[in-house]
Amino acid sequence: MPQNLVDTDITNIVQKEPNDLANHEVFGEVATKVSEMQRTDSIRDANLLLGYLNNAVLSNHEFEKKHPDFFKKYQGLVTWLKFIIVHTLLDEDLFRLFRDNLIIGFELGFDLREKVKKIFIISWDPLLRGVKRDFILKALSENKEQLGKNTIKMRDGKFEPLNVANLLLDYNRLAKSDGPRDSLEEANYLNESTSAKQLSKGERDLALKILQLYDFVRFPPLEELVREMALSPVTFPNEPKEIKSKRGLPIKPLLPPSGKTPVAINASIDALEILRQKYQSYRIQRQKVLQLEDEILVKTKGDPEGIKKELAAASRNRDKERLIASIKVLARQGALISSWQNSQAWQQAVSDYIVKKYSNKDNNQDVANAVSNLKINLGTPEVMAEFLQYLLKEKLGMTENDSALVGSEIGQILKGDYQSMAYGNEESGSFEWKKNKIEDQQLVG
Repeated sequence: MPQNLVDTDITNIVQKEPNDLANHEVFGEVATKVSEMQRTDSIRDANLLLGYLNNAVLSNHEFEKKHPDFFKKYQGLVTWLKFIIVHTLLDEDLFRLFRDNLIIGFELGFDLREKVKKIFIISWDPLLRGVKRDFILKALSENKEQLGKNTIKMRDGKFEPLNVANLLLDYNRLAKSDGPRDSLEEANYLNESTSAKQLSKGERDLALKILQLYDFVRFPPLEELVREMALSPVTFPNEPKEIKSKRGLPIKPLLPPSGKTPVAINASIDALEILRQKYQSYRIQRQKVLQLEDEILVKTKGDPEGIKKELAAASRNRDKERLIASIKVLARQGALISSWQNSQAWQQAVSDYIVKKYSNKDNNQDVANAVSNLKINLGTPEVMAEFLQYLLKEKLGMTENDSALVGSEIGQILKGDYQSMAYGNEESGSFEWKKNKIEDQQLVG
C-alpha cells in the first residue's frame, strides 16, 4: 500500500518514479497534498511539486502514451498548483492560466480577486507599466470557457456559446457607464440581461464572480491598493509621475489618488522573497528548455557554428524555448560573445533595434553615431544586453519581467560585469533589464 503522502515531506513525493504515479490511490494522496498546499498557501512546496509533475508527467511522452487517463488527471493538478503560485508565474503563463482555466480556478475555490490584488500590490502594476493588468484583461476577453450549454445573442443577431468572452461583451454593451462599476450594476446586469436570465443559480453565481474579477482588473480600486502598499501614511514625491495609457484599453490612464505616485511599499510584502519565488518558478517552468539544451548539444556536438544555426532557425520560427536553449548553450560553450561579434547580420538587426528604441527628434544624430561606434564596443555588457533584448523582446515578444529573467540567467553564465545586465528589483518584486542610454555618442549603462 502506498505511503500516506499527506503526512510526509514533499521530497517523498518528488522522489517517486513516474510510473508509480499511475495509481488511483497515489493520485488521490497527491491531490490531497495539493489541497493542503492551497489551504496553507505553501508556495515553496507547490513550486517543487509543480516542477516534478511538469518533468515526470507533462513532459513525459511515454507516460502520456501508456497512461492517458492519469496524464489528464495530473494536467488538472498542474493547473491547480499554478493557481496557488499565480503571483510568481511568468507573464505568458499568467495569461494562459486566465484565458484557458479561469472557471476551473473558481471551481477549485480560489478567490481570484484576492489573487490578482496580491499581484497588483507586489508589482505596483496598475500604477506603473500595467503589463500584468493588460495581460489579464486580454486573457479574459479571449476566454472561451462556457457557462453551461447556454447561448447568447450577439450584436449582429447571431447566437453564440455563452462563454466568458461573450459574457463580458454583453456586459459591456449593456453597462450604463464606461467608468468604475459597483456590485449593484453587476447584479442589475444579471437580472436584466436576456442572456443572463437563462443561467442556473450556480451559473449565475459563477457569472457574478467573473464580472467582479473583470471590474476589479479593469477599474482597480487604486486608493485601496495604495493603502495596502503603504508602510505608513502614504507620502508622495513633489512631481507626479506621468502614467501613459495602454493601447487597446477602453479606459482613461490610471492615476493613483491625487494624481501622484506613492513611494512607500507594504511592509508585509517581502519583495526579495517574491523575487526568489519568481526565479524558482522560472527555473521549474523551463524544464523543456533544459531538455532542448541537451538535445542541441548532442545534435551539434558542441560546435558553435552548428549552435548558431539552431539559434537562427529558432529566431526565424519564433520558437521561444529553442531560442533560449540555443543562447544558453552558446554561453556555456564560451561562444556567445564571439558569435555575436562575428555576425554582421545580427549586428545590423541590433543596430536597427537600437535606432528604433533610443531615437527621438532631438538625438537622432547622437544615436546614429553611437550605432557607428558599436563595432568597437561589441563585447560590452551594454551591447550584449541590447542583443539579448532584441532576440527576446523584439523577436519573441516577451515582456520585461520574463525576458529579464532569461537575461539574468545568461548573465550568471557569462559571469563578470555581464551579471549586471538584468536584475531583480527588490522594490517592485519584478525582474528588469539595466537601463542603458546614449551618452557622448556611446551606448552606456
